[in-house]
Amino acid sequence: MIDAIAISTLAASIVSKCYRYGCSVADAPDEAKRLASEVTNLSGLLIGLQSVADQHESYLESLNVYKILLECSADLKAVDSQLEGLVPVAGQTKTRRIVKRLRWPLQRGDTLLMLEHIERQKGSFEFCIGIAHYQKELQDLSRAFQALDARIASKEELAVEQSVLDWVCDYNYQAQHHRAYRLHCDNTSSWILEHPLFLHWRESRDPVLWFRGAPGSGKTVLASYGAEHFLQRQSSTAGAQPVVLFYYDKSTNQSLSLQTFLASALRQLCVQMGTPPSVKEAFSAAKLSSGDLRPININQLTSMVRRHIVHDPPCIVILDGMDEAEDIPGICDFLTTMLESGTKFFISSRPHNVIANVLPGALKMSAPSTSASSDIAQYIDQRLHHDQRLQKMAQGLKSYVRESLCEKAAGMFRWVQCQLDEISKLRTNKAIKAAIKALPETLEASYSRNVLRINEGDLIYAYQALLWLTYALYPLKLNTLAEATVLEPGATAVDDESQLSDPADILDICGMLAFYNDLSDEVQLSHHSVREFLSASCKIPFSFPEKSCHRTIAERSISYLLNDDFASGPLASSQSIKTTLTNYPLLAYAARSWPTHVLRSDAEEALQPLILKILTPEATPQFYFWLQIVLYHSNHGFQIPGTKSSYIPTALYYASSYGLYNTVKSLIALGADLNVRAGRYGGTALHAACWRQHPHIIQLLLGAGADTTIGDRNGMTAFDLTKNGVGSE
Repeated sequence: MIDAIAISTLAASIVSKCYRYGCSVADAPDEAKRLASEVTNLSGLLIGLQSVADQHESYLESLNVYKILLECSADLKAVDSQLEGLVPVAGQTKTRRIVKRLRWPLQRGDTLLMLEHIERQKGSFEFCIGIAHYQKELQDLSRAFQALDARIASKEELAVEQSVLDWVCDYNYQAQHHRAYRLHCDNTSSWILEHPLFLHWRESRDPVLWFRGAPGSGKTVLASYGAEHFLQRQSSTAGAQPVVLFYYDKSTNQSLSLQTFLASALRQLCVQMGTPPSVKEAFSAAKLSSGDLRPININQLTSMVRRHIVHDPPCIVILDGMDEAEDIPGICDFLTTMLESGTKFFISSRPHNVIANVLPGALKMSAPSTSASSDIAQYIDQRLHHDQRLQKMAQGLKSYVRESLCEKAAGMFRWVQCQLDEISKLRTNKAIKAAIKALPETLEASYSRNVLRINEGDLIYAYQALLWLTYALYPLKLNTLAEATVLEPGATAVDDESQLSDPADILDICGMLAFYNDLSDEVQLSHHSVREFLSASCKIPFSFPEKSCHRTIAERSISYLLNDDFASGPLASSQSIKTTLTNYPLLAYAARSWPTHVLRSDAEEALQPLILKILTPEATPQFYFWLQIVLYHSNHGFQIPGTKSSYIPTALYYASSYGLYNTVKSLIALGADLNVRAGRYGGTALHAACWRQHPHIIQLLLGAGADTTIGDRNGMTAFDLTKNGVGSE
């Protein structure tokens, strides 16, 4: 198209001539002034038109701008030609200038006609520029909508991906790693990366490196250091090895099962390598018409992990505390099936016969005494220089403490940690020196001394807190533990006057035996050796026999659920549940966990009178309230049980699901309906027992006359579930 800038330059020439003429001649005609003004405006539009043409030339051509520009160019050339020589030059006389004035070449009518042309052309150009800008805005808006659609689609994809991951595993494996690695001391543990056995394991085809050490020797921290090393390599190297990490820890029961390990492993593989289609397909297959999800089962997990853990370069699996697993043979069986897959396993534990027998070819490694001693010395130095209280000691006293602890540590990080924790509480140099002279010889002696120093008035709080910490199924929030600690036997609520003024008092009372994670606001036993000490020691004023403690927690939890404040039944909104959970800190744990504690207590029969107050033959408001809290903390979110016409929750159904044999027996004797569709997916009590694989309860229900032909909402009978490996619970 014609260069609009060139036409603009022509217009500028006309404006210049008109301006110079007006400055040189008195009483220049008004039409000359108007011509200069209109041509100036036209020039500006031409410049704007050129800018639009640079981006939308084809669009301007479609508006026939080419023809208008030709016309404009011809008009301006004609005017410019007629004005040529009009402006006086320097040295001309006044008379000559007057003559020039008389020779203004454009008649008034011609000038007005030219102005009319220019006005029309300006209108055309303004229209074209406006349309072009409008089109650009439409294009920008279209692109914005496309980007928004892409973001919405991406957000929806991410939401689906997150749902898949949450279905696979809801265990917070990252928190366990962060807890372990937070204890790592700078400039320690690096020796392991240069150890000949570690280097050989990393580069060879040997699949298993087994790091063995005594309790408290720093195995978990060392494993976390190795895990962090591989994670950092992964983040900085393209195509690096996938890393799966897992910490078996007896201070948190949730971590001890084989299913939790497999679920955690599968989730980590999905996060690092993308969720495989087979996992997404399994997730889709688990969806029911109601939108609910069937839980993933251990057979699915085992199959998926075996399939997706195979990778080139090989996957690294860091498995700490394997000797603490509740199913050591199960995890060993899994490992043996993976030995030929190329997967590299770094496991740490105490020496253990089962592991040794199942993995006879594993590379066996221990910390060299010089490396352990060096790391311990470095740890002591760091504590002495950075601990808020320890750093205030005089240098000479610091040296004395350091030398004494290094001499008696015998490779035991945990023992050193306990001594430094105790020393940090002392207020005088004399007290510190006395403590150093009377150091306990073992971890057990350290724990015993801690318990024996608890004030007599605090012993009841210490006992209750340690009981809950030892046998809780998962880490407790600080205010939850504080509530449980002051809950009296048989009480359905906590007396306000019995509440601790500060929940953190529990931490002071328990001392080195408890660990508080300020990031998650959770309290756990500080080390698995504490659990072993509390379960077995006869040297403290109280004991923690396992079955008895589970019974205590079960009784307290059920009694708590019978609070009169819950007697009105389910709450009307999700916000009401959140408020209630805040006001009753123990509620969520009590609702979710009491059946497991009953089973582990072996006292279900003795607890029948109490259990039947919550699992009543005829559903009560408190039964529905309990169930609402359980469902709220599952994948099902907020629900009001008993309001759906598709199913009617019953105590028999949930007793069958939890495996409460004596309770099922009692409910049958009390006339409970065996065949009512009581599950969320329309299953009967028999469906629940089959899905949860409770053969003794299946037999009990069948013996009582349960109908095997009833199908759930998907048309599956209870026995169909056992054939297909899926369930309706």
